[in-house]
Amino acid sequence: MPVSLAAVAFQDLWKIETEPLAAMRISSNGNCIALLTKSGVLQVLNPDGSSRFSATLGTEVRDISLAETGDTLAITDKGFLLLIDALGQTLWKKRPVPALLARISASGERLVLVTRQPTLVSCDRQGSIQWVYRNLHKTPTLLELAHNAETVVFDCRDERETGFTAL
Repeated sequence: MPVSLAAVAFQDLWKIETEPLAAMRISSNGNCIALLTKSGVLQVLNPDGSSRFSATLGTEVRDISLAETGDTLAITDKGFLLLIDALGQTLWKKRPVPALLARISASGERLVLVTRQPTLVSCDRQGSIQWVYRNLHKTPTLLELAHNAETVVFDCRDERETGFTAL
């Protein structure tokens, strides 16, 4: 039996005031929420809105991706990656390839990057390249990963069609 929308009520769990945001992500298990401000501050929150940590990454960071473990992958304007652990410590800053887009798997063990060539590159947690997929006509702008990146889904566009591909 359909539920009447008039019968549904919502209550805010919590609210936080922030600077203007550049990116916001929630882990697939709902255990953490990451906020990146336009001034380059990364704040990771618990489900109740309390702070896990806050770290200043700099204004060159333009996007983030969040694992279920609380690890955060950040990407800079120059294609560098930063891996930040669940305690807010930067584990490394590397540029395995000049990345335009990057995602960390839910498990935190795999990274998938999109380059300008256009190419998809899969890396392990240390940033070592595992595989490269070059069969693209245009650079994907959307990218999602399954739990351990066993499946990678991205948008594809060429002269014939617009759609998505799963690897």
